[in-house]
Amino acid sequence: AATAALFGCATDGLGFLVPADPVFAPVDTTQRGVFAAGLCLGPKPLDATVAEARAAAMRVSLALTGAIAP
Repeated sequence: AATAALFGCATDGLGFLVPADPVFAPVDTTQRGVFAAGLCLGPKPLDATVAEARAAAMRVSLALTGAIAP
């Protein structure tokens, strides 16, 4: 919760980060330019964590190259 507060991201009742849109932007947080993956979004299996990490890395790459707004 302290890290979420540091970056201004919303959390749920259990302290996990809240995605901007669970279906269409599952690794984007409520704070523009901050991306999340894995257990900070809630409990999940390892394969789901790896998939989210790859998606977050792609979103960061797109933001850094200017393909999307950060």
